[in-house]
Amino acid sequence: MADLVAKIEKLEAAGVGIDIIFPEKDRTSPTEIARFYKQFFAIEDFMQQIPAPLRDNDALFSNVLQQTATTMGVYLSNNPLSQKECSAISFVPIDTEQLELKKYQYALCNVNTLHSSAKYEGYVNSSVDARWCIASCCTI
Repeated sequence: MADLVAKIEKLEAAGVGIDIIFPEKDRTSPTEIARFYKQFFAIEDFMQQIPAPLRDNDALFSNVLQQTATTMGVYLSNNPLSQKECSAISFVPIDTEQLELKKYQYALCNVNTLHSSAKYEGYVNSSVDARWCIASCCTI
């Protein structure tokens, strides 16, 4: 993802919108794989040959986000398994009555490393019909 956003930035895009939520650390990062093998199999230090800057995919992505005008998604819901709020989120006051939005109590945010690196936050509020087609949508 970091490489894709960096390539889009090189094309001089005014901004990049990512409508994907990354709520947990990237389990495919070498550091996370090493942590798994150490915890479950007591195998240590088998990824030492990988250069330190390439060991954490979230850190790589975070560095790219800090250098681009990227908007990351936030998912709003009434599901109590989500957070009450996202830390360090930038809010812009809006008239939700004018937008006919539901009132949401919870937010599912990106992992803090990514969330705090993005310049902007936004969300897509959509609902699907019986055929799983988007029936209505509101983007902020």
